[in-house]
Amino acid sequence: MHPPHEETAIEKAPHAVLTAREQQVLNAVMRGELNREIAQSLQISVKTVEYHRAALMRKAGARTAADLAARVLSGRLRIVLNTPPVT
Repeated sequence: MHPPHEETAIEKAPHAVLTAREQQVLNAVMRGELNREIAQSLQISVKTVEYHRAALMRKAGARTAADLAARVLSGRLRIVLNTPPVT
């Protein structure tokens, strides 16, 4: 009989399921890139970046980019990539 599994702090942390594009935008935000820089590098509009960034903030429960970064770096938020099933 196995002892009960105790969850680590990371396992207990709330998680955000991100699309691939949200993950790309998050990576750029974590590098300190501005919306226009992100838009240029991903070849999307600034409005689209703003849309994805707003979704990230909502999913993370963050109010600022600094708060978002702090949640990710501290482990207070787990990031789960939403990938389509392989067929």
